[in-house]
Amino acid sequence: MADTGARRCQAITGDGDRCKRYDTSPNNLCLVHDPARRAEWVAARRRGQVKGLAASAAGRAERALLKPTTLEDPPPPLERTLEGVVRFLAWVAMQVAGGKMAPKQGSTTTYALTTLRAALVARDLEDQLKAARAQLAAVRASQKGAA
Repeated sequence: MADTGARRCQAITGDGDRCKRYDTSPNNLCLVHDPARRAEWVAARRRGQVKGLAASAAGRAERALLKPTTLEDPPPPLERTLEGVVRFLAWVAMQVAGGKMAPKQGSTTTYALTTLRAALVARDLEDQLKAARAQLAAVRASQKGAA
């Protein structure tokens, strides 16, 4: 990449990364991070030229949701039963509530488990319907034999 002469801001953001903006001041700070240029920054924000601190805080929050999590408690084995899915859903809820799992990861996992739960309910209902039909056929056959 060719050197354009522009220097990156030397400030460290709230999430520990170096600021990605390029500076235009002799003190190596961008408009947002240079306290000497505060009035200029406020004017630029009013004109909509600078997103500002609220936008960077929102970006930090979004990046935090996407970071992989390290879980202290191992998940329970995922059994392909309604009870197993409910047990796993409860574990996910506890991980998110305890701050051990990112909310976005918990939401995605919950969606997948809820879909699995619906499929298991449909399978169980179909099995019950087959059993009821078999019982009905047996009753009808015994009534024909008795008549």
